[in-house]
Order: sequence, then C-alpha cells, then structure tokens
Amino acid sequence: MSFHGTLDTANPADAQNIRGAVLVLDGAADPFVPRAQLAGFIEEMSAANVDWQLTSYGGAAHSFTDKQASIPGKMQYDAKVARRAFAAMYDLFEEVFA
Repeated sequence: MSFHGTLDTANPADAQNIRGAVLVLDGAADPFVPRAQLAGFIEEMSAANVDWQLTSYGGAAHSFTDKQASIPGKMQYDAKVARRAFAAMYDLFEEVFA
C-alpha cells in the first residue's frame, strides 16, 4: 500500500514476487511523483499479474493525508482526499482480511 509515494523501482522483475493486493493512492498534482512513474507501475504490475489498484486524486499534492503538511502546491493536507484515501484502504483491508 502506498499513500503519496514514489513508484519507481530498481528491478521491475521483483513484482513477480508480490503475492498480496497492492493499493496505490496518488495525488495527481504531486510534484515528487513524475507521471511517467504511474505508467511504469501499471506496466510492471500488469506484467506480473498482480492484484493492483491505482487511484489518483485530482488536485492533491504530496502528503495529502498529513495534517501537518502545509507547503501549497508541494506538500499539502487535503481533508476530503484523505478521507477518500483512508476509505479505500479500509475497503481493501475488509476484502483481504475478511
């Protein structure tokens, strides 16, 4: 699971070792995550037949779940996006641990 994390990898073949579900929650306006990394992530996960989900939240910058983040346009808390992201996490937990 990744909240506003970078998605680059040194060895894409390592995805073959993933046995669980992967959830990536991305801020679409995150200046620290190049958009090309999303395409690479999708390609990597798909090639490895991983059970994955990727949600990009429009307008959300890096650290959108961190209430202390307050650098507009770079690292900024977003209550609505944080609520949605945590709901997605809990949905995945409910599914995986049911």
